[in-house]
Amino acid sequence: MKFMLKKIAASLEIDHDSKLSTFERDMKKKVLVLVLDEVDMLFRNHDGIAEVWFRTLVDWAEDKELCFSMIGISNCVNDTIAMRMRELGHSPRELAFSAYKEEDILAILEQRLGKN
Repeated sequence: MKFMLKKIAASLEIDHDSKLSTFERDMKKKVLVLVLDEVDMLFRNHDGIAEVWFRTLVDWAEDKELCFSMIGISNCVNDTIAMRMRELGHSPRELAFSAYKEEDILAILEQRLGKN
């Protein structure tokens, strides 16, 4: 968690060696939209610390004094990790996209390769 906080702090030009409370105070002066792709992998690879980290991010997103938003992207929508993320996120707004079919993927590839 400290490594990720330091990365966020550095990108926002906040003193990354400060305490969490100082970090949060300084974050009130910045705007941040954090996009976490494959957010479910955080839970798969880091067990308990993932919940602490995710809960901190959710707390920031819910804090009206912070200009912080979080978008989590996951391929898992119906497994236990997805359920846990929903619990920790207090039923976040979700957008579910259906999986591509083979012909969809082929059409995308043909379009990008310039074929009709």
